[in-house]
Amino acid sequence: MSVFLLPIIWYLLICAALALYVLLDGANLGSGILSLFPQKEEQRASMLSTLSPIWNANETWLLVAAGTLFGAFPAVYSIGLNALYAPGVVILIGLLLRAVSFEFHAYAVNKAFWTRVFGIGSLVTAIGHGLVVGGLLSGITIVDGHFGGGAFDWVTPLTLLITIGTVSSYMVLGYAYLIGRMKYENQQQTFSRLLFVAGLTFMALLGSTVFLPKTNYIFLTRWTSIPSMYYLGMIALLI
Repeated sequence: MSVFLLPIIWYLLICAALALYVLLDGANLGSGILSLFPQKEEQRASMLSTLSPIWNANETWLLVAAGTLFGAFPAVYSIGLNALYAPGVVILIGLLLRAVSFEFHAYAVNKAFWTRVFGIGSLVTAIGHGLVVGGLLSGITIVDGHFGGGAFDWVTPLTLLITIGTVSSYMVLGYAYLIGRMKYENQQQTFSRLLFVAGLTFMALLGSTVFLPKTNYIFLTRWTSIPSMYYLGMIALLI
Protein backbone atom coordinates (compact mmCIF):
# COMPACT_ATOMS: atom_id res chain seq x y z
CA MET A 1 0.00 0.00 0.00
CA SER A 2 2.83 2.41 0.85
CA VAL A 3 4.26 2.03 -2.65
CA PHE A 4 1.11 3.62 -4.08
CA LEU A 5 0.32 5.95 -1.18
CA LEU A 6 3.70 7.59 -0.57
CA PRO A 7 4.01 9.22 -4.02
CA ILE A 8 0.55 10.75 -3.58
CA ILE A 9 1.46 12.10 -0.12
CA TRP A 10 4.70 13.63 -1.39
CA TYR A 11 2.88 15.08 -4.40
CA LEU A 12 0.28 16.73 -2.16
CA LEU A 13 3.00 18.13 0.11
CA ILE A 14 4.79 19.65 -2.89
CA CYS A 15 1.52 21.13 -4.14
CA ALA A 16 0.80 22.60 -0.69
CA ALA A 17 4.27 24.18 -0.48
CA LEU A 18 3.92 25.65 -3.98
CA ALA A 19 0.44 26.98 -3.21
CA LEU A 20 1.71 28.70 -0.06
CA TYR A 21 4.62 30.15 -2.01
CA VAL A 22 2.39 31.51 -4.77
CA LEU A 23 -0.05 33.10 -2.33
CA LEU A 24 2.49 34.49 0.15
CA ASP A 25 5.48 35.42 -1.96
CA GLY A 26 3.20 36.13 -4.91
CA ALA A 27 1.76 39.06 -2.95
CA ASN A 28 5.32 40.26 -2.29
CA LEU A 29 6.26 39.92 -5.95
CA GLY A 30 3.13 41.76 -7.00
CA SER A 31 3.85 44.56 -4.55
CA GLY A 32 7.37 44.84 -5.95
CA ILE A 33 6.06 45.05 -9.51
CA LEU A 34 3.59 47.75 -8.47
CA SER A 35 6.46 49.78 -7.00
CA LEU A 36 7.59 50.39 -10.60
CA PHE A 37 4.41 52.37 -11.28
CA PRO A 38 4.67 56.19 -11.12
CA GLN A 39 4.16 57.29 -7.50
CA LYS A 40 5.84 59.16 -4.69
CA GLU A 41 9.11 57.74 -3.37
CA GLU A 42 7.67 57.71 0.15
CA GLN A 43 4.99 55.33 -1.07
CA ARG A 44 7.60 52.98 -2.52
CA ALA A 45 9.62 53.07 0.70
CA SER A 46 6.48 52.20 2.68
CA MET A 47 5.95 49.18 0.43
CA LEU A 48 9.42 47.86 1.19
CA SER A 49 9.01 48.47 4.91
CA THR A 50 5.85 46.35 5.00
CA LEU A 51 7.57 43.53 3.07
CA SER A 52 10.94 43.48 4.82
CA PRO A 53 9.86 41.35 7.85
CA ILE A 54 8.21 38.62 5.75
CA TRP A 55 9.73 38.38 2.26
CA ASN A 56 12.57 36.04 3.23
CA ALA A 57 10.32 33.62 5.09
CA ASN A 58 7.82 33.51 2.22
CA GLU A 59 10.53 32.49 -0.23
CA THR A 60 11.37 29.53 2.01
CA TRP A 61 8.30 27.70 0.68
CA LEU A 62 9.92 27.57 -2.76
CA LEU A 63 13.00 25.90 -1.26
CA VAL A 64 10.76 23.44 0.60
CA ALA A 65 8.98 22.50 -2.64
CA ALA A 66 12.24 22.14 -4.59
CA GLY A 67 13.93 20.13 -1.84
CA THR A 68 10.94 17.82 -1.49
CA LEU A 69 10.82 17.31 -5.26
CA PHE A 70 14.53 16.43 -5.27
CA GLY A 71 14.13 13.92 -2.44
CA ALA A 72 10.83 12.33 -3.46
CA PHE A 73 11.01 12.44 -7.27
CA PRO A 74 14.68 12.81 -8.28
CA ALA A 75 14.03 11.79 -11.89
CA VAL A 76 11.40 14.52 -12.28
CA TYR A 77 13.75 17.04 -10.65
CA SER A 78 16.61 16.09 -12.96
CA ILE A 79 14.58 16.16 -16.17
CA GLY A 80 12.80 19.38 -15.23
CA LEU A 81 16.04 21.14 -14.30
CA ASN A 82 17.63 20.23 -17.63
CA ALA A 83 14.57 21.18 -19.66
CA LEU A 84 13.92 24.47 -17.87
CA TYR A 85 17.45 25.55 -17.05
CA ALA A 86 17.17 28.98 -18.71
CA PRO A 87 13.88 29.95 -16.97
CA GLY A 88 15.40 28.72 -13.70
CA VAL A 89 18.35 31.07 -14.19
CA VAL A 90 15.88 33.93 -14.78
CA ILE A 91 14.23 33.17 -11.43
CA LEU A 92 17.60 33.07 -9.65
CA ILE A 93 18.61 36.43 -11.14
CA GLY A 94 15.33 37.96 -9.98
CA LEU A 95 15.68 36.54 -6.47
CA LEU A 96 19.25 37.83 -6.23
CA LEU A 97 18.19 41.32 -7.30
CA ARG A 98 15.43 41.32 -4.69
CA ALA A 99 17.71 40.14 -1.87
CA VAL A 100 20.47 42.62 -2.69
CA SER A 101 18.06 45.54 -3.05
CA PHE A 102 16.50 44.86 0.36
CA GLU A 103 19.88 44.85 2.10
CA PHE A 104 21.25 47.93 0.33
CA HIS A 105 18.01 49.91 0.62
CA ALA A 106 18.29 49.95 4.40
CA TYR A 107 21.69 51.68 4.34
CA ALA A 108 21.88 53.46 0.98
CA VAL A 109 21.67 57.21 0.54
CA ASN A 110 20.05 56.84 -2.89
CA LYS A 111 17.13 54.68 -1.77
CA ALA A 112 15.14 55.33 -4.95
CA PHE A 113 17.64 53.34 -7.02
CA TRP A 114 17.43 50.25 -4.82
CA THR A 115 13.64 50.49 -4.65
CA ARG A 116 13.54 50.26 -8.43
CA VAL A 117 16.02 47.38 -8.40
CA PHE A 118 13.64 45.57 -6.05
CA GLY A 119 10.77 46.19 -8.46
CA ILE A 120 12.79 44.96 -11.43
CA GLY A 121 13.87 41.87 -9.48
CA SER A 122 10.25 41.13 -8.60
CA LEU A 123 9.21 41.47 -12.25
CA VAL A 124 12.07 39.23 -13.46
CA THR A 125 11.19 36.58 -10.85
CA ALA A 126 7.52 36.62 -11.84
CA ILE A 127 8.45 36.28 -15.51
CA GLY A 128 10.68 33.33 -14.62
CA HIS A 129 7.80 31.64 -12.82
CA GLY A 130 5.60 32.02 -15.89
CA LEU A 131 8.30 30.62 -18.17
CA VAL A 132 8.75 27.55 -15.92
CA VAL A 133 5.03 26.78 -15.71
CA GLY A 134 4.58 27.42 -19.42
CA GLY A 135 7.52 25.18 -20.24
CA LEU A 136 6.13 22.37 -18.12
CA LEU A 137 2.66 22.58 -19.68
CA SER A 138 4.08 22.86 -23.19
CA GLY A 139 5.60 19.42 -22.73
CA ILE A 140 9.08 18.05 -22.11
CA THR A 141 10.75 15.57 -24.47
CA ILE A 142 11.99 12.49 -22.60
CA VAL A 143 14.19 9.83 -24.20
CA ASP A 144 15.21 6.72 -22.21
CA GLY A 145 14.43 8.43 -18.92
CA HIS A 146 16.45 11.55 -19.73
CA PHE A 147 15.69 14.97 -21.18
CA GLY A 148 15.94 14.68 -24.94
CA GLY A 149 14.81 18.09 -26.14
CA GLY A 150 16.44 21.43 -26.87
CA ALA A 151 17.38 24.30 -24.58
CA PHE A 152 14.52 26.48 -25.80
CA ASP A 153 11.66 24.01 -26.18
CA TRP A 154 9.79 26.04 -23.56
CA VAL A 155 9.45 29.00 -25.97
CA THR A 156 5.85 28.58 -27.16
CA PRO A 157 2.73 30.77 -27.49
CA LEU A 158 1.31 28.91 -24.50
CA THR A 159 4.32 29.91 -22.40
CA LEU A 160 3.83 33.55 -23.41
CA LEU A 161 0.18 33.50 -22.34
CA ILE A 162 0.96 31.80 -19.05
CA THR A 163 3.76 34.27 -18.32
CA ILE A 164 1.42 37.22 -18.90
CA GLY A 165 -1.18 35.58 -16.67
CA THR A 166 1.37 34.85 -13.94
CA VAL A 167 2.70 38.41 -13.80
CA SER A 168 -0.77 39.95 -13.83
CA SER A 169 -2.09 37.53 -11.19
CA TYR A 170 0.82 38.43 -8.91
CA MET A 171 -0.12 42.08 -9.40
CA VAL A 172 -3.66 41.27 -8.27
CA LEU A 173 -2.24 39.63 -5.14
CA GLY A 174 0.02 42.65 -4.63
CA TYR A 175 -2.90 45.05 -4.83
CA ALA A 176 -4.88 42.94 -2.36
CA TYR A 177 -1.94 42.88 0.07
CA LEU A 178 -1.31 46.62 -0.17
CA ILE A 179 -4.98 47.48 0.24
CA GLY A 180 -5.08 45.39 3.41
CA ARG A 181 -1.81 46.64 4.90
CA MET A 182 -1.43 50.21 3.67
CA LYS A 183 -4.93 51.42 2.77
CA TYR A 184 -3.58 51.60 -0.74
CA GLU A 185 -7.11 52.14 -2.08
CA ASN A 186 -6.73 55.83 -1.24
CA GLN A 187 -4.32 56.20 -4.16
CA GLN A 188 -5.81 57.43 -7.42
CA GLN A 189 -6.80 54.86 -10.04
CA THR A 190 -5.94 51.90 -7.82
CA PHE A 191 -9.16 50.02 -8.41
CA SER A 192 -9.23 50.74 -12.13
CA ARG A 193 -5.71 49.30 -12.38
CA LEU A 194 -6.77 46.34 -10.25
CA LEU A 195 -9.70 45.61 -12.55
CA PHE A 196 -7.42 45.91 -15.59
CA VAL A 197 -4.83 43.40 -14.34
CA ALA A 198 -7.60 41.07 -13.12
CA GLY A 199 -9.13 41.18 -16.60
CA LEU A 200 -5.71 40.56 -18.13
CA THR A 201 -5.28 37.54 -15.85
CA PHE A 202 -8.65 36.18 -16.94
CA MET A 203 -7.91 36.64 -20.64
CA ALA A 204 -4.50 34.97 -20.30
CA LEU A 205 -6.05 32.06 -18.40
CA LEU A 206 -8.78 31.72 -21.02
CA GLY A 207 -6.25 31.78 -23.85
CA SER A 208 -4.06 29.23 -22.09
CA THR A 209 -7.05 26.96 -21.63
CA VAL A 210 -7.70 27.09 -25.38
CA PHE A 211 -4.04 26.57 -26.33
CA LEU A 212 -3.30 23.79 -23.87
CA PRO A 213 -5.22 20.93 -25.53
CA LYS A 214 -3.67 21.87 -28.90
CA THR A 215 -0.15 21.93 -27.46
CA ASN A 216 -0.24 18.74 -25.40
CA TYR A 217 -2.16 15.63 -26.43
CA ILE A 218 -2.60 14.49 -22.82
CA PHE A 219 -4.61 17.60 -22.07
CA LEU A 220 -6.67 17.10 -25.22
CA THR A 221 -7.74 13.65 -24.03
CA ARG A 222 -8.52 15.01 -20.56
CA TRP A 223 -10.68 17.82 -21.94
CA THR A 224 -12.61 15.56 -24.33
CA SER A 225 -13.21 12.47 -22.19
CA ILE A 226 -15.89 11.85 -19.58
CA PRO A 227 -15.95 12.44 -16.61
CA SER A 228 -12.66 14.40 -16.53
CA MET A 229 -14.03 17.08 -18.89
CA TYR A 230 -16.76 17.91 -16.36
CA TYR A 231 -14.30 18.17 -13.47
CA LEU A 232 -11.89 20.34 -15.47
CA GLY A 233 -14.74 22.54 -16.66
CA MET A 234 -15.92 23.15 -13.11
CA ILE A 235 -12.37 23.89 -11.92
CA ALA A 236 -11.83 26.34 -14.80
CA LEU A 237 -15.09 28.17 -14.01
CA LEU A 238 -14.19 28.30 -10.32
CA ILE A 239 -10.77 29.80 -11.08
